[in-house]
Amino acid sequence: MIRLTGAAIGGAAIGASMSTATASFADGEAVQMTADLNGREGPGLHYDVVRTYPAGTEGEIMNGPEESDGHTWWGLHVPSYGEWVWCAGDYLTSDSDGGSPGGCTDQYYTTQNVEDLARVIMSEASISDTPARTAVGFTVPTRMEQQGVSSVRDVWDAYARNQSPTAEITALADDILQCAVADNSDGATHFYSPMSMPKEGDDTSGYDTGGGLEWTEGLDRRNYRPGWALDLERIFVDGVPEREFKFYR
Repeated sequence: MIRLTGAAIGGAAIGASMSTATASFADGEAVQMTADLNGREGPGLHYDVVRTYPAGTEGEIMNGPEESDGHTWWGLHVPSYGEWVWCAGDYLTSDSDGGSPGGCTDQYYTTQNVEDLARVIMSEASISDTPARTAVGFTVPTRMEQQGVSSVRDVWDAYARNQSPTAEITALADDILQCAVADNSDGATHFYSPMSMPKEGDDTSGYDTGGGLEWTEGLDRRNYRPGWALDLERIFVDGVPEREFKFYR
């Protein structure tokens, strides 16, 4: 994860001219803030401040670099706040000992696991865009790691798996199990689709609706949520509409 450091960096307390040498980061790299640091809506001092994060805050590199106002800016996911912001790279340092929960390992990369993971992604998220498909896919090896198993089939009873995958989705499954893409789910192990859950007034037979009703952006009626959603930590995945999927760990 990215950890933020500095004293209100990238904001009113520190001027645009006060730039120091900045590190270079890779997509998905864990970082830490070295001072109290402003997270902004875009890569520059003219963008509004979303929040000032305390030194030591962790994050994950999602975008960048972008040069503006004497700083090199990096787009971060800050999981402890569920926010996506831009921060000045002068005050970020690599968190080599950190990393997202359920950090990727290629120990599960086998032909059978690729085929099985692709079937899960196809069955659960075939109509979604790549961010949702990727996040859904990463929940599988994360569950495998937590349960100490090495086969996708050891955990796939928790997933739909009735559809044969396309070549595109098989390629994504291959990338996930080779760690060729970053885990955008931040270690999520569970998810549900609000638009696929029963809505207020619908028949709820056969569904876990123990989490009660909720309003979800993009839906015109309240949807039910599963009971386990009350006990797990919510994860916000960039680029995934809430009506399609909500992720948890």
